[in-house]
Amino acid sequence: MKERILKLAKRLNKFTFDEIALISEADEQNLTGILDELEQEKRLKKSNNLYLYIANTAPSKPKVAFNFSSRYRHHSKETLNLIMKAFCADIDVLKTAQILGVSRKCILGFYNDFKELIYNNQKNELLKKYSKRPMMASIRVFFNTETYYYFYENKLFVSKEKLESNIEANYSLDERLKLKALYARAKRKIVNSCGYQKNFHHHIAEKIWRDEKSYEELLEELNELLGF
Repeated sequence: MKERILKLAKRLNKFTFDEIALISEADEQNLTGILDELEQEKRLKKSNNLYLYIANTAPSKPKVAFNFSSRYRHHSKETLNLIMKAFCADIDVLKTAQILGVSRKCILGFYNDFKELIYNNQKNELLKKYSKRPMMASIRVFFNTETYYYFYENKLFVSKEKLESNIEANYSLDERLKLKALYARAKRKIVNSCGYQKNFHHHIAEKIWRDEKSYEELLEELNELLGF
């Protein structure tokens, strides 16, 4: 949610609390906390009742290392862009293959690459947050596979492996309820198919990543992750 509010702030450039509350449809209490955090991080400046967006002048964070396979070199930039757009629009593999005249296996490879990249990116973010404030994992079993979930700043993270620390804090009741709700929402979007059993953590990470984001936001983030 914080990232979504920051993106809205960037687009609006200047806005009132009521304006961003109306557009984001965020809970007013959570929105107040997020705006306060962004102000402390010097991403926003408040003047009377007006918020001003401040561009980030800090060095950009390093991108997740990604090993581009040969299929990226064998397709034009235009085709890659269309595949990325189809993925962000949540068009399934078979339909995308038929529309673009590319093999299903090839499209599946691209989609799996994107999901792996999304998982690794959020895992890196999780590791940074966990190192500062270790929290107990919430364990879930789906397709006979254990995955581990963590909750920081109203955001759900998933890990294939359980993170380890000598001292771990428990979540508050409110945090547990939010974690449970976010997981249930992501899980509902997983099709009950054997195709999701392999690398399930990649699939659930993708569903979490999509949550409450517009097509434009998803495409922008995927472009950033791929370095395009």
